[in-house]
Amino acid sequence: MISPFSKMMDYAVEGHFRKDPSGRLIFLPLIYKRKGYFVDSKSDEEKIRAFLKVYRSASTLLSWLAFPSIYFPGLILTVYGVSPLRNKLTIYGWIASVFILSYAASAWMLWSVYKQTIPSLTTSMSEAGPDVMGQLSEIYQRPRRLPRLFIAAGLILFGLALLAAFYLYFRR
Repeated sequence: MISPFSKMMDYAVEGHFRKDPSGRLIFLPLIYKRKGYFVDSKSDEEKIRAFLKVYRSASTLLSWLAFPSIYFPGLILTVYGVSPLRNKLTIYGWIASVFILSYAASAWMLWSVYKQTIPSLTTSMSEAGPDVMGQLSEIYQRPRRLPRLFIAAGLILFGLALLAAFYLYFRR
């Protein structure tokens, strides 16, 4: 059984591939259509897809972990913390800055690995010209975004309800 996270990463990896009018597969390292490479062998395609899935998974998990690492220290300080607001904000600012700097360093390191690996993966491939890059089509039709909008709105409402419950519980 494939997990929803794995499906999401497969979907993200698919965004890096397009087809030209003749049906040849083109790899777009930065997704937007500035530079692309013809992928002629199946082994090259599999190597690129595997690397992209690892890169996208790591960057997504890093992004998902950044929010709680900044949010929860503030929540803890609010509930159990120091009484003057100025002291609370100072402590929270220092804690948040440590997490933000560690996130930025990790994201930069991950991006550096991506930028160094892509040229080695595309050395055997020929670059697609600007005439081909203007005529690319997606491999498959992306699903409509309306269901995702409802899911996102539901998650936001759930989060707000959870925050209100925490506030009412700890206000006593």
